[in-house]
Amino acid sequence: MKENLKKCIDMIYKNKNYEYFLNKSKCKLTFISSLIVSAQSYCRNIEYFEEGINPSLEIYFYYDLFGEGELEIEYVTLLKISKVANLYSFEHEFCINNPDPNRMTPVLDGFGDQAYTQTQKELEDLVSKILQDNGFNKILLSELDEVVCEIELPDNNIFGSQLTVENALFRDLFNICE
Repeated sequence: MKENLKKCIDMIYKNKNYEYFLNKSKCKLTFISSLIVSAQSYCRNIEYFEEGINPSLEIYFYYDLFGEGELEIEYVTLLKISKVANLYSFEHEFCINNPDPNRMTPVLDGFGDQAYTQTQKELEDLVSKILQDNGFNKILLSELDEVVCEIELPDNNIFGSQLTVENALFRDLFNICE
């Protein structure tokens, strides 16, 4: 785990600096509306909801469907932004109808850090520049899944028995914001 992430997690959870977490969660990211306007030319639809006090926000970018004959592919990019640690990550997704008569599932889908289309890559470059200009750093999906040791989770936690970097810095598992 990167040292700056460890320091942030230790400050919040080991040193119990919940006020820092709460204050960062209350912040409104004023540049988001201009980010969305800048990204509109790359997508057919953008979904963004920011309600209440949250440590993070998510923006979904939906692209035009690609179709050729029976082949139809839907591409989506999920942008996750942590206000607590000034981080962001991209999750590029695809979904293909599965016409195979011997299929087990009606669709084939997947996701990853890497863009699947040039349009996804161009959007990622544009959004990354805006986020970096506002003091945010990119984190990879594999880094989000790293386990944070020595911190006990609340009993009624729906995210599993181990704290991950994503849960620590993008979610309010300890109900600090309530």
